[in-house]
Amino acid sequence: MIIRIELPWPDPILSPNRREHTLQKQASKRRERDYAYYQAIRNRPRCGNIEGNLELNIILYPPDKRHRDVDNIFASLKPAIDGVCKGLEIDDSQFTDIYIAKRGIRNPGVVKLEIDKVKETGSQ
Repeated sequence: MIIRIELPWPDPILSPNRREHTLQKQASKRRERDYAYYQAIRNRPRCGNIEGNLELNIILYPPDKRHRDVDNIFASLKPAIDGVCKGLEIDDSQFTDIYIAKRGIRNPGVVKLEIDKVKETGSQ
């Protein structure tokens, strides 16, 4: 069971390095969270509750060649990840493995989230 969700590139206002007015930042967070929530509902599996440890793969397709720190992008994605968790009815503490990968440029930028159950390895 892999859940795939495609989201637009996060609003630059959400970067931790930006100093925007609180109301602007809150409005952007709300937009990102709501959009991600509805995308998650559209892609939610029909098998019921998702339990156990989950793996989150974040694949980044930036909109241009500008240098971006991955940790800032991850922080900018926090409202979207919260919206996805709400839409899938999971707790973000279930994400025990989180992987982030940067890929080629796409205009407009895209963020793909893939959520899967953690594959248990054999005991040693």
